[in-house]
Amino acid sequence: MLPPPEEALTESPTWLRGRGPVYFADGPVTLVMALEEEASTSHPSMIEAHSEVLLIWAKLANDLLGTTSLEAPER
Repeated sequence: MLPPPEEALTESPTWLRGRGPVYFADGPVTLVMALEEEASTSHPSMIEAHSEVLLIWAKLANDLLGTTSLEAPER
């Protein structure tokens, strides 16, 4: 989900998370919010997963920018 243009590059990335059958019930959270709610033993794996997702999104954005025109709506 993309933020509104006025919030682009000003807000931390947010994620939907949850557990089991109510996976999206918790609503959007930032990494900091999620870390505050979880045991510190799970922090390294959460940070690693967060970084991996951000890198994937950056690659997708780079690919899109490299293959579309400036006027393309998907940009």
